[in-house]
Amino acid sequence: VTTTHGDLNNASEGTLPPPPPNRTSLPQPGAVLPPQLATSAEADGSEYQQQINEQFDEAFLMITTSSSIESKVKKNSLTIVRKLINNAITKGQIPGEDGEKFRRVRLSNQKIKAAIVDVQGALDLIMSCGFELVEDNNTSETVLVYPADKGVPHWISRAVANLQAYESQN
Repeated sequence: VTTTHGDLNNASEGTLPPPPPNRTSLPQPGAVLPPQLATSAEADGSEYQQQINEQFDEAFLMITTSSSIESKVKKNSLTIVRKLINNAITKGQIPGEDGEKFRRVRLSNQKIKAAIVDVQGALDLIMSCGFELVEDNNTSETVLVYPADKGVPHWISRAVANLQAYESQN
């Protein structure tokens, strides 16, 4: 909407031009958002954690209930996602211990590609737990990174337990 000087004159008569449309598109209900979108909202900590928890639950259900993904592929995918999450939040936490290699995942790795990139919902699942897609400046390769300064969500143990329960049942 373009406002002209004439529209300002209408303001004194009580007829303001309509506000411009909101340029940010809202996600569709049920859409899984990457964590960086969730963190951009100014929200208190509890709302932030709840939003990420919903993202995890939706992505987890997408994988586990999909009829287009073979059971063996689902189990392998969820096992690898669980291990990557567990490594990212537990390894390299002792001062002086280098944990960067546990927080960085190359998507071009064949095992990772088969378990995460090629499985619908798996990338959303791991990103809901705090991993971010980043382009490696040295190799121009896209990698998943769990930032070293990112705190561990309070619900992550439940998420890891859900992943482990699915593995043991299937």
